[in-house]
Amino acid sequence: MKLPFKRKSRTIILNSIAEFAASIIFSLLFFIFISRHLSESFELYFITLSFAIGLSYFVSVYIPFYTYRIHIIPFITILRALQKKSFSLIIYKVPMQILGAMVGVLLYQFVNDFTTKTDIQAIKNIGVSSIEFVAFLNFLFTAILCYGFYIIRIIFKKRSTNGTIFLGLLITILFALSGSIQGLSFLNPFGYMFAEIFTYSSQFDITVWEFSLLHLIAPLLATFLAYYFINLRFGKQTNPFFKSKTRKKNS
Repeated sequence: MKLPFKRKSRTIILNSIAEFAASIIFSLLFFIFISRHLSESFELYFITLSFAIGLSYFVSVYIPFYTYRIHIIPFITILRALQKKSFSLIIYKVPMQILGAMVGVLLYQFVNDFTTKTDIQAIKNIGVSSIEFVAFLNFLFTAILCYGFYIIRIIFKKRSTNGTIFLGLLITILFALSGSIQGLSFLNPFGYMFAEIFTYSSQFDITVWEFSLLHLIAPLLATFLAYYFINLRFGKQTNPFFKSKTRKKNS
């Protein structure tokens, strides 16, 4: 009876360490590449930057585990917790993501002070006057992220093929579409949060309610909606692409 408990505890510890390390790497590379794009000393075009962000996610996931155990983005963790009905994922993964993002941003600032000395907030050069519309965009992109993560996961799980590269491509596309819009933080919410805290700057003079709507309520609702549609479309099937094989086995 004690052996399964020990194995589970060991798995949680290893996953926590891996999540922490991956979050550090992602936030560090995320902001380093953005600073290179903004710096006049480097020629890093926006489309190249988008691929670099996707590569950062791939590297961050691949180095610790190269599997779907590493999420980095909290909304993916929440989606998996809902699917597995195991909220312990949130309890030990999200704090590691927060700590990892904080350390990653601190390391980035140390590097930035000796290199490009850029203001990463300058990447957000497309302003939107309506907070509600920005919240809708955060909602939309978070829903696409969560649903896309699930689709990639079910395609590659049965075939024993790692979908981390395609997750990186998904991140690339989403950053290319949203990276320049002010207020969108769904790809690296904790990283952006600490970047603003440590630089004592904010691009928005917004109330607590507007902040909550933008960075908490909208993406969380999107995560729940993605979970609802996943259940509605696929139910309890592990992989809809292998539906016929499953029926034959059951029959």
